[in-house]
Amino acid sequence: MTAWPLSTWIGLFGQALVVGAVGRFARERWARSTPKPFGPESWLPMLLVLFTPLGGITLAGHLRGLWGDLSITSLVILTLYVVAPTALPSRPARFWRAGIFLLVALPLYGPLVLPIPRMQRDAYWLGWHPESLLLLLAVVAGAAAMAGRWCPRWALVISAGLLANCCGVLESTNLWDSLVDPLLLAVFGWIAVFPQSCCNAPIAEAVLPTAGKKT
Repeated sequence: MTAWPLSTWIGLFGQALVVGAVGRFARERWARSTPKPFGPESWLPMLLVLFTPLGGITLAGHLRGLWGDLSITSLVILTLYVVAPTALPSRPARFWRAGIFLLVALPLYGPLVLPIPRMQRDAYWLGWHPESLLLLLAVVAGAAAMAGRWCPRWALVISAGLLANCCGVLESTNLWDSLVDPLLLAVFGWIAVFPQSCCNAPIAEAVLPTAGKKT
Protein backbone atom coordinates (compact mmCIF):
# COMPACT_ATOMS: atom_id res chain seq x y z
CA MET A 1 0.00 0.00 0.00
CA THR A 2 2.83 2.41 0.77
CA ALA A 3 4.04 2.04 -2.82
CA TRP A 4 0.79 3.37 -4.25
CA PRO A 5 1.18 6.60 -6.22
CA LEU A 6 -0.41 9.82 -5.01
CA SER A 7 -3.15 9.56 -7.64
CA THR A 8 -4.31 6.24 -6.16
CA TRP A 9 -4.55 7.67 -2.66
CA ILE A 10 -6.47 10.68 -3.98
CA GLY A 11 -8.81 8.38 -5.91
CA LEU A 12 -9.58 6.27 -2.83
CA PHE A 13 -9.97 9.30 -0.60
CA GLY A 14 -12.44 10.74 -3.10
CA GLN A 15 -14.68 7.69 -2.73
CA ALA A 16 -14.62 8.11 1.05
CA LEU A 17 -15.55 11.76 0.64
CA VAL A 18 -18.58 10.80 -1.42
CA VAL A 19 -19.81 8.47 1.33
CA GLY A 20 -19.04 11.07 4.02
CA ALA A 21 -20.97 13.73 2.12
CA VAL A 22 -23.93 11.36 1.69
CA GLY A 23 -23.85 10.70 5.43
CA ARG A 24 -23.94 14.42 6.18
CA PHE A 25 -26.72 15.02 3.68
CA ALA A 26 -28.77 12.15 5.16
CA ARG A 27 -28.29 13.62 8.65
CA GLU A 28 -29.53 16.99 7.40
CA ARG A 29 -32.62 15.38 5.89
CA TRP A 30 -33.29 13.21 8.96
CA ALA A 31 -32.56 15.72 11.72
CA ARG A 32 -34.00 18.75 9.89
CA SER A 33 -31.15 20.77 11.36
CA THR A 34 -27.60 21.72 10.57
CA PRO A 35 -25.14 19.08 11.89
CA LYS A 36 -21.71 20.12 13.09
CA PRO A 37 -18.93 20.15 10.46
CA PHE A 38 -17.15 16.80 10.12
CA GLY A 39 -19.46 15.06 12.56
CA PRO A 40 -19.54 11.27 13.12
CA GLU A 41 -22.14 10.89 10.37
CA SER A 42 -19.33 11.92 7.98
CA TRP A 43 -16.05 10.57 9.33
CA LEU A 44 -17.33 7.17 10.51
CA PRO A 45 -18.58 6.15 7.02
CA MET A 46 -15.37 7.52 5.53
CA LEU A 47 -13.23 5.31 7.79
CA LEU A 48 -15.38 2.27 7.04
CA VAL A 49 -15.08 2.79 3.29
CA LEU A 50 -11.33 3.39 3.43
CA PHE A 51 -10.38 0.43 5.64
CA THR A 52 -13.09 -2.24 5.32
CA PRO A 53 -11.84 -5.04 3.03
CA LEU A 54 -14.13 -6.90 0.68
CA GLY A 55 -12.60 -9.63 -1.43
CA GLY A 56 -9.09 -8.31 -0.81
CA ILE A 57 -10.03 -4.77 -1.86
CA THR A 58 -11.35 -2.00 0.35
CA LEU A 59 -14.85 -0.66 -0.22
CA ALA A 60 -13.25 2.54 -1.54
CA GLY A 61 -11.47 0.48 -4.18
CA HIS A 62 -14.74 -1.12 -5.25
CA LEU A 63 -16.43 2.26 -5.54
CA ARG A 64 -13.49 3.57 -7.51
CA GLY A 65 -13.85 0.70 -9.95
CA LEU A 66 -17.60 1.39 -10.20
CA TRP A 67 -17.54 5.03 -11.32
CA GLY A 68 -13.89 6.05 -11.45
CA ASP A 69 -12.01 8.92 -9.85
CA LEU A 70 -13.59 12.21 -8.93
CA SER A 71 -12.42 15.46 -10.45
CA ILE A 72 -10.41 17.88 -8.36
CA THR A 73 -13.40 20.23 -8.49
CA SER A 74 -15.60 17.58 -6.85
CA LEU A 75 -12.91 16.80 -4.26
CA VAL A 76 -12.69 20.44 -3.21
CA ILE A 77 -16.47 20.90 -3.07
CA LEU A 78 -17.05 17.67 -1.12
CA THR A 79 -14.24 18.48 1.31
CA LEU A 80 -15.76 21.89 2.01
CA TYR A 81 -19.23 20.37 2.39
CA VAL A 82 -18.00 17.83 4.95
CA VAL A 83 -15.48 19.97 6.84
CA ALA A 84 -16.58 23.61 6.41
CA PRO A 85 -19.97 23.93 4.66
CA THR A 86 -20.18 27.68 5.26
CA ALA A 87 -17.09 28.10 3.07
CA LEU A 88 -18.82 26.57 0.05
CA PRO A 89 -19.20 28.75 -3.03
CA SER A 90 -22.71 30.05 -3.50
CA ARG A 91 -24.99 28.01 -5.71
CA PRO A 92 -24.97 29.27 -9.29
CA ALA A 93 -28.22 30.66 -10.65
CA ARG A 94 -30.52 28.11 -12.29
CA PHE A 95 -29.54 29.46 -15.73
CA TRP A 96 -25.88 28.66 -15.10
CA ARG A 97 -26.63 25.25 -13.55
CA ALA A 98 -28.75 24.24 -16.52
CA GLY A 99 -26.21 25.71 -18.95
CA ILE A 100 -23.31 23.80 -17.41
CA PHE A 101 -25.30 20.59 -17.52
CA LEU A 102 -26.43 20.99 -21.13
CA LEU A 103 -23.20 22.41 -22.58
CA VAL A 104 -20.80 20.11 -20.70
CA ALA A 105 -22.60 16.93 -19.66
CA LEU A 106 -24.31 16.17 -22.95
CA PRO A 107 -21.26 16.64 -25.22
CA LEU A 108 -19.00 14.71 -22.80
CA TYR A 109 -21.22 11.85 -21.69
CA GLY A 110 -24.16 11.95 -24.06
CA PRO A 111 -22.59 9.53 -26.58
CA LEU A 112 -22.14 6.99 -23.77
CA VAL A 113 -25.84 6.83 -22.87
CA LEU A 114 -27.64 8.18 -25.95
CA PRO A 115 -27.65 6.90 -29.55
CA ILE A 116 -25.27 9.66 -30.63
CA PRO A 117 -22.34 8.63 -32.85
CA ARG A 118 -18.95 9.51 -31.39
CA MET A 119 -16.69 11.60 -33.56
CA GLN A 120 -12.94 11.17 -33.80
CA ARG A 121 -12.49 14.61 -32.27
CA ASP A 122 -15.31 15.06 -29.80
CA ALA A 123 -15.65 17.26 -26.72
CA TYR A 124 -13.50 14.94 -24.60
CA TRP A 125 -10.71 15.17 -27.18
CA LEU A 126 -10.42 18.88 -26.37
CA GLY A 127 -9.15 17.91 -22.92
CA TRP A 128 -5.99 16.45 -24.47
CA HIS A 129 -5.40 19.74 -26.29
CA PRO A 130 -6.79 22.21 -23.74
CA GLU A 131 -5.93 25.48 -25.48
CA SER A 132 -9.46 25.82 -26.89
CA LEU A 133 -10.97 24.65 -23.62
CA LEU A 134 -9.04 27.24 -21.62
CA LEU A 135 -10.24 29.92 -24.02
CA LEU A 136 -13.81 28.73 -23.48
CA LEU A 137 -13.34 28.93 -19.71
CA ALA A 138 -12.05 32.49 -20.09
CA VAL A 139 -15.12 33.42 -22.15
CA VAL A 140 -17.48 31.88 -19.58
CA ALA A 141 -15.66 33.65 -16.74
CA GLY A 142 -15.90 36.95 -18.60
CA ALA A 143 -19.61 36.46 -19.26
CA ALA A 144 -20.22 35.60 -15.59
CA ALA A 145 -18.33 38.70 -14.46
CA MET A 146 -20.26 40.95 -16.83
CA ALA A 147 -23.54 39.43 -15.65
CA GLY A 148 -22.66 40.31 -12.06
CA ARG A 149 -22.58 36.68 -10.96
CA TRP A 150 -18.84 36.27 -10.55
CA CYS A 151 -17.88 34.38 -7.41
CA PRO A 152 -14.24 34.35 -6.26
CA ARG A 153 -14.76 31.06 -4.43
CA TRP A 154 -15.78 29.33 -7.65
CA ALA A 155 -12.70 30.81 -9.27
CA LEU A 156 -10.54 29.22 -6.56
CA VAL A 157 -12.27 25.85 -6.97
CA ILE A 158 -11.74 25.84 -10.73
CA SER A 159 -8.18 27.09 -10.30
CA ALA A 160 -7.47 24.09 -8.06
CA GLY A 161 -8.52 21.80 -10.90
CA LEU A 162 -6.35 23.65 -13.40
CA LEU A 163 -3.35 23.57 -11.06
CA ALA A 164 -3.82 19.87 -10.34
CA ASN A 165 -3.90 19.13 -14.06
CA CYS A 166 -0.68 21.06 -14.60
CA CYS A 167 0.99 19.14 -11.77
CA GLY A 168 -0.26 15.73 -12.96
CA VAL A 169 -2.02 14.92 -9.69
CA LEU A 170 -4.59 12.56 -11.23
CA GLU A 171 -3.83 9.49 -13.30
CA SER A 172 -5.60 11.04 -16.29
CA THR A 173 -3.87 14.00 -17.93
CA ASN A 174 -7.06 15.07 -19.71
CA LEU A 175 -8.11 18.51 -18.47
CA TRP A 176 -11.78 17.51 -18.36
CA ASP A 177 -11.05 14.85 -15.74
CA SER A 178 -9.60 17.47 -13.40
CA LEU A 179 -12.56 19.84 -13.82
CA VAL A 180 -15.70 17.70 -14.09
CA ASP A 181 -16.95 14.17 -13.58
CA PRO A 182 -20.31 12.42 -14.03
CA LEU A 183 -21.19 12.74 -10.33
CA LEU A 184 -20.61 16.50 -10.28
CA LEU A 185 -22.61 17.07 -13.44
CA ALA A 186 -25.42 14.84 -12.17
CA VAL A 187 -25.64 16.96 -9.01
CA PHE A 188 -25.71 20.15 -11.10
CA GLY A 189 -28.50 18.68 -13.20
CA TRP A 190 -30.45 17.59 -10.13
CA ILE A 191 -30.35 20.95 -8.35
CA ALA A 192 -31.16 22.71 -11.62
CA VAL A 193 -34.43 20.76 -11.72
CA PHE A 194 -35.02 20.57 -7.95
CA PRO A 195 -33.24 23.64 -6.48
CA GLN A 196 -34.76 23.28 -3.00
CA SER A 197 -33.66 19.68 -2.55
CA CYS A 198 -29.94 20.29 -2.12
CA CYS A 199 -29.95 21.57 1.44
CA ASN A 200 -32.12 22.73 4.33
CA ALA A 201 -32.97 26.35 4.94
CA PRO A 202 -30.27 26.88 7.65
CA ILE A 203 -27.57 25.58 5.29
CA ALA A 204 -28.90 27.52 2.34
CA GLU A 205 -28.93 30.68 4.45
CA ALA A 206 -25.32 30.06 5.55
CA VAL A 207 -24.04 29.28 2.07
CA LEU A 208 -26.18 31.74 0.14
CA PRO A 209 -27.59 34.43 2.47
CA THR A 210 -30.38 35.44 0.11
CA ALA A 211 -31.64 31.86 -0.23
CA GLY A 212 -34.02 32.12 2.67
CA LYS A 213 -35.49 35.46 1.56
CA LYS A 214 -38.57 35.68 -0.58
CA THR A 215 -38.20 37.58 -3.81
